[in-house]
Amino acid sequence: MIPAVTGALFSLVLAPKVIRAAWRWVRRSLPVDVHIETDSALIFANYPLDSVTFAQFVPLPIDGLPELPPGRPTAMGNWAEQLGGMPAIKSRVEITLTAREDCHVVVQRFRVKALSAPLPDGCVVVKGVGGAEMEFRRIDIRLATTGSTIQFTKPGGRETAPFEFELHPGESAKFSLSAVADGTEDVELYRWEGVLDLLYRGKTVSVPVNHRGEMFSLVNRGKRPQYIGGGGLAGTWHPW
Repeated sequence: MIPAVTGALFSLVLAPKVIRAAWRWVRRSLPVDVHIETDSALIFANYPLDSVTFAQFVPLPIDGLPELPPGRPTAMGNWAEQLGGMPAIKSRVEITLTAREDCHVVVQRFRVKALSAPLPDGCVVVKGVGGAEMEFRRIDIRLATTGSTIQFTKPGGRETAPFEFELHPGESAKFSLSAVADGTEDVELYRWEGVLDLLYRGKTVSVPVNHRGEMFSLVNRGKRPQYIGGGGLAGTWHPW
């Protein structure tokens, strides 16, 4: 019994470290450097104050929430994560690809895999903002376990096709991923990740797009009570 327990504890402690180490090795072997930014406070740091907001799931009842963080609504992502929460309904990820000095690559396509996962009790909250929604060059992803749909969009909602571009040695490209869980599928929580297929020296190289070697999380719309507000107290939240 003791060896079994010890082995289980050993696996529990080391598993995340092994995943991160493997992820670092995979990234070093690629013909491109990949930076994946998930912090909305950094992604939207130079945009107008209170122009962007994202809903967050927290594993607490609405009357048990602590005060919201001061400042921009984009700070709610880190606030929710500290409470054991995660993004809900819609999330944004920023990708920066840089070809290594001796590498010329063609970025050919983007693919997505989404899985269903259980979700604890809690609620979804969003801090209200004013003004028009910001538009960005992005890949729009509508998550589904049966096959996610992907659309490549320019500001103004213009679809672009095909999604293909070259990176010369040392050259960089930046774009956003906008993932949506719209509630049409009977899934509480999506675990998802993307793959960028590159053409390098006549061969296809697949670049994983995830969160430090683990899948992204996104709570589906309508699967937990939803509230909009801004004060962090029960009386200031309203059903959404």
